[in-house]
Amino acid sequence: MDIPMGLVTWVVTGAAVGLVASLVWRPSGRADLARRVISAVIGAVVLGLVLRSFAGLGFAFFHTAGIRLFTWLNVIQALLGGLIALLIVRSTGSPASRKRYRDLAIGVGITILLVVIAEVGVRSYFFGRYSTFIGAYDYLDIFRYATSPTGYGDLVPNEHGVMPENFRPYRVHTNEAGFRNTEPLNDDPSARILALGDSMTFGYLVDDEDTWPAWLQTILRQRLERGDIEVLNAGIIGYTIEDELSYFREKGHRLAPDLVILGFYTNDISDLREAQREALRRPTAAVVQAPAEFQETTPGTRGDGDPNARPLLRGRALSFFNDHVALYRLIGQMRTQLLSNQRPDASRAQIDPIGTDVNYANPAAHRDFYERYEAFLRELILETKQAQSQLVIVAIPEWRQVPVDAYPDSPQQFVREIAQDTNTPYLDLLPVFRGAGEIDDLYLLAYDVTVQPDDSDPFFPEHTRYVGDWHLSRFGYRVAARGITEFLLAEGLIAR
Repeated sequence: MDIPMGLVTWVVTGAAVGLVASLVWRPSGRADLARRVISAVIGAVVLGLVLRSFAGLGFAFFHTAGIRLFTWLNVIQALLGGLIALLIVRSTGSPASRKRYRDLAIGVGITILLVVIAEVGVRSYFFGRYSTFIGAYDYLDIFRYATSPTGYGDLVPNEHGVMPENFRPYRVHTNEAGFRNTEPLNDDPSARILALGDSMTFGYLVDDEDTWPAWLQTILRQRLERGDIEVLNAGIIGYTIEDELSYFREKGHRLAPDLVILGFYTNDISDLREAQREALRRPTAAVVQAPAEFQETTPGTRGDGDPNARPLLRGRALSFFNDHVALYRLIGQMRTQLLSNQRPDASRAQIDPIGTDVNYANPAAHRDFYERYEAFLRELILETKQAQSQLVIVAIPEWRQVPVDAYPDSPQQFVREIAQDTNTPYLDLLPVFRGAGEIDDLYLLAYDVTVQPDDSDPFFPEHTRYVGDWHLSRFGYRVAARGITEFLLAEGLIAR
C-alpha cells in the first residue's frame, strides 16, 4: 500500500511531540514513565490523524497563499499534539485528578457521540443527491482555483478533485501548466488552440471531458485522425474581455498558439460594470508578485468599502464546513429556505436585471460598456496578430435567445461588426443551437409548466418557468464544439 508522505509526517511529528511532553512532566518511577510516555504518544498520534483528516482547510489556505503545507500545518499540529499529550500525562496523576478528567472525558464523549449520530443521519438524507464517485477524490472549492502566478494557465496546477456545488458536483482536473486539461502540455503539437473565456469556456457544472474545449479536441482528433492536436482550456469563471486580454499579454502569448478562440458570452459586456470588476478582475502583475496582499479577502467578495467582504480565513472555514459537515449544510439550507419564503423562488434561473438592461432592453443607454468592450477586444486582436496567432471569436448564445422571436441577438451583432471591421473570423452559435434542440436540452434548465409567465417581460415572458442553472449542459457543450469544428474546417483555419 502506498502511504502518503504527508500522513507519515503528521504521525511522526505528533508522536515526537507527545514523547517530549511526557518526558518534561517529571514522572516518578520507570513504570510510571513508561505508562505516561505510551499514553502521551498514542494521544498525540491520534490527534495528528484527526487533524490530517481536516487538512483540506489548511491546504486550501496555505497552498493558495504560496506557503508550503509542511511549514505551517505541522507547527500547528505539533503544538496541539503537545497540548493533548500534557493533558493525558496530567490525567494519570492523583485519584482526584483522574476522576475530574474522567468525568470531563465522559461528557465530551457523549457530546461527540450525539453529534456523530446526527451527522450520520443527515448524511444519509443527503446521500441520494451526490454521485458515488465523489468519495474517490479530494473535495475542492473555488479557493483552490484562485489565480496562480505560475504556469501558462491561470489555474493552480496539478489539482484533481470535485467542485462541491450544491446540486451538481463536478470533477475538475488541472495539468502541470495550470489549464483545465487532463493531459500534460504537448511539447510539439501539430496544432495548438488556446481557448479563452469565462465560465462557459471553463465548463461550470460539467466534468473535464464535457467542456467545449475538451469536446473540440476530441472531435478534431477524430475528424483529422491526428492525436497530437491540442486544445488548452484557459477559461476562468467570472472573466470577461479585460481579463482575457490581461491573461494573453502575460501568459498566453508564450505558448505560441496557432489559433486563439475567444468564447464570447452576452454577459461579457454587462460584466464590465465596476462592481463586477472590483470583485472578479484578474489580478494585475503587481498583485501577482505579492500574492499575500491579494489574498486578504475571499475571492468574489473583495473590494474597498464592500460591507459583505469577509476575511479569507473565515471564508475558507465556512466553505470547508459546508463541503464536509452535513449538519452545517442542513442548517444552511434551512436558513436559505426561510429566506426564500420572503423573496421570489431562488431555484428559478437567475436573471441579472442590470445585465438584461445593458445587453437587451436598453443598450443605447449604456454605450460606455460597449465602448470599453470594443477597446479591449481591439487590443486583443492586435496582441494576437503580434504573437502571430489567429484569433477566432465564437459567440455562445444565452438561453433566453434560443427561442425564435425571444431575446434579440444585439450583443452578437455588436461583436460581429468589430470582427468584420478587423477581418477577424467570427462564428455565431445561435443558429446552430436553434437547430440542435430546446432550451432544456442545451442548458442545465428544466421547464416547469406550473409557474405563471412574467407578462412584464417584453421579449420572453416564459423565462420564469425555467428551473436550474443557465450554463450549458453536456449536450450543449458538445453542440458548441461540433459547430466550432465545422467552422474551423470550412474556413481553412486548421490544416486538414
